[in-house]
Amino acid sequence: MKDIAGVTEADIHKLVSASQNDATTHLNEKQLALIKAYTDEDSPTKFQKKASMRVAGYSPSYNWTQVFPGIRDEVIERTKDLLAEAAPEAASKLIEYIRDPETVAGGRDKLHAIQMLFDRAGVVKGEKIDVEVTHNAVFVLPPKKHQEAVDLDFEDISDG
Repeated sequence: MKDIAGVTEADIHKLVSASQNDATTHLNEKQLALIKAYTDEDSPTKFQKKASMRVAGYSPSYNWTQVFPGIRDEVIERTKDLLAEAAPEAASKLIEYIRDPETVAGGRDKLHAIQMLFDRAGVVKGEKIDVEVTHNAVFVLPPKKHQEAVDLDFEDISDG
């Protein structure tokens, strides 16, 4: 039996089984169905909060703010995956723009959008620090920069 999002009971059970080995193990079947209906590329309710909730079996009396905290982490992970999947296409457009800026319509806007996508996907501007401690250790930070206080003279302009 299929519903309007194409989610079947078999799909839900497959998601539940697949989730046993990953971070979604804490999610129930309804939450998994909601994530699928809301984020899957081929879902007719993609990015439609209320419609995705109905497809997943939530009562119309529920609202998104009640349900979202429970699925937030998984939605963020899927969003990161979506950005990562789009990065090669963005890189291709960037190279095309570099080679001939006139060939890309709306070049400056697209260039800005590509930059934002790369930043969010962690392709270019990602700052990552991995610290591995195998023994007792002390992590020494550089000294803070000292800033001198500046005295400002103000003129009293009050009525008096």
